[in-house]
Parts: sequence; structure tokens; C-alpha cells
Amino acid sequence: MVLRHMFVCHPPSAIFFLKVHKCASSSIQNMLFRLAERLDMPVALPETGNYFGHPRHFRAHMVHRPLGAHNTTYRLMAHHLRLDQEQVMKVLGPNATWLAVLRRPADQFISMFEYYRLQEVWNMTLAEFAASTTQYEPLGITHFRPNQMSFDLGLDVRTLMSDDQLLGDTLTQLHQRFDLVLIAELLDESLVLLKYRLCLEWDDVVVFRHNARPPWLRSAATHNGTLRRQLRHHLQIDTAVYHHFYQRLRQQLRDYGTAHIRAGLATLRARVQHWAAQCRGWKWNWPGDQSPLPPRGTSDAQRHVWMCSRLFTHEITYTEHIRMEQEWEAHRSHFWDKLLAKNWPVR
Repeated sequence: MVLRHMFVCHPPSAIFFLKVHKCASSSIQNMLFRLAERLDMPVALPETGNYFGHPRHFRAHMVHRPLGAHNTTYRLMAHHLRLDQEQVMKVLGPNATWLAVLRRPADQFISMFEYYRLQEVWNMTLAEFAASTTQYEPLGITHFRPNQMSFDLGLDVRTLMSDDQLLGDTLTQLHQRFDLVLIAELLDESLVLLKYRLCLEWDDVVVFRHNARPPWLRSAATHNGTLRRQLRHHLQIDTAVYHHFYQRLRQQLRDYGTAHIRAGLATLRARVQHWAAQCRGWKWNWPGDQSPLPPRGTSDAQRHVWMCSRLFTHEITYTEHIRMEQEWEAHRSHFWDKLLAKNWPVR
């Protein structure tokens, strides 16, 4: 039975997205950046780059506030950080919609290991790591480690591995905090659910792949059953977190009704195909490219260019575009505030 109230959507006052490493999170971030532009949502940005202090826990003071923007109410956070829930609420307030994305732990770890070339950093092959009987902890300050998804969630993995009760309590608390946790293996279904719940337009949830491993970094490890079984020993907490939210998403999809989700999937995939055709031949906007991103405009032609340009813009390039736009707006507002404070005549 599908209840009518489940189809009532609620536009978000603000959105927090936990950008978890190698979980299709760059693709979802691109979607949220486009939404922020369309709805004029101020974006909380790091001081530099695309990390909020990671691997240290996030602190509110890590948010870049341009001159004149000290009282800005931010409505989106979507960059890499190690979660501290209270600190995030200091930036976005208590009523933000909380999102995250998770991926099957073995696939996430293999992708991370190969993409970031951890064999060179950890001085061991993926097979050697998987076959090890001890729990590996990388030395020094590093972004990457086993149970990466749980680490990004701010969890103390070592403590949780020896305390089942604490792990259960932690999962309950995360369940209550996050409004929707998308699952990479059910990404289209997750995006349909996100569209329904947040009153979005279909084009808002169109995503293309970002930051995927290039073919020369892909090994046969993904299909190695023995290696995957060995990895379970090292990824116990990620496995528990993933299983919990995978089952939760499945239940949320059932609550909305199979027919309703199936119809949404058809619409979403048609829009993805539409934009894939419309943007054919479009070049990626990589970091360092000097071409400015075009404004959204009001005509169909302008919106077409706007959409294609954003779909093919790298995370860092998009971040710097938003930074430049927000700094310009902050400086403009600061100038007029000073002008009016002096009671100078404005003509």
C-alpha cells in the first residue's frame, strides 16, 4: 500500500551532502552545484581547493568567508570533509536536508586504491593488502585508509570494530541524521527518490560520470572473488554501514511504490539520453582552462549552453567559478554597504 502523503515533497531550506570518496560523489556534487546556481543558494566553500581540512574533522571556521560575506547564510555544503555533525549545523542551521552516497565496500576500496595509486603510497599491492591478516593503519596524516566511507562519516573505526553495541547505536544515530543516503549501485533509483522528495525538476537530477578511473588504472581486481572475500576482513565497518543504508533505501523505494519509481526511472533516463545527444562533442572544462562558464540566461539556447557547460565541468573548475561569483557579489555588497553608511548620494 502506498500512502498519499509520501508523494508530498518539501523544497529544502539548505542541503548538506557528504562527499564520500569514490562513490559517484563528484557526479552528485555537479548536480547540486547546478541546483545551487538555479536557486541562488550560497555555497559554503573551503578556503582553498576542494577539501574542508580532511582528514581532520570539519570545523565551521574552515568555511571561506569573503570580505563582506561574514553574515552570509549558506545553503549548500558539498565538498570533501570528515564529518562533525554539530560543526556542520553551525554553518547550515538545524533544518538542512542531509544527504550522502555510499558504494559497495569492496568496489569503493578497489576504486580508491587504484585511482589514488595507493600501491605506491602504502608500498604494497592490492593483493598483498587483502591477504594480510592484520588490520592495516596508514602512517601519518593521509586522506585514504580502509573503511574510508566510515572515516568520512567521522566515525572512530578502530573503536567500533571492538564494540558491537556502539556500532548499532552509531548506525541508529546516522539513520536519524541523514534524510537520504544514495547508493551508487542504485544511483538512478536514488536520484528519482531525491527528485520526488525535494521537489526538483527532472533536469536537476541528470548526472554524467565525473572522476571515474581511466581504463589504464582498472585492473581485474573487481572481478576477483577471492580478493573481494579477503577484503571483507578489512572493511567490516564500511560493510555494516553500507548494508544498513542499502536496506533503508530499498524500503524507501518500496514505500514510494514500484510503479511510481519505474515511471520516474523512464523519465530520468530519457532526460539523460536527451542531454547526452544535445551535448555531444562538448569538451570537458578542466582545471586551468581559461574559458569562463556562461551565465544561465533566459532563452532556450542560453539554457542549453548553460546545461552542457556545467555537465562537462570538472569539480575544481566549478568550485573556482562559484568562488569567483560569490566573492564578486560579496565585494559588491560590501562596497554599497560602506557607501550607504557614509550617506553619500547615490545617483
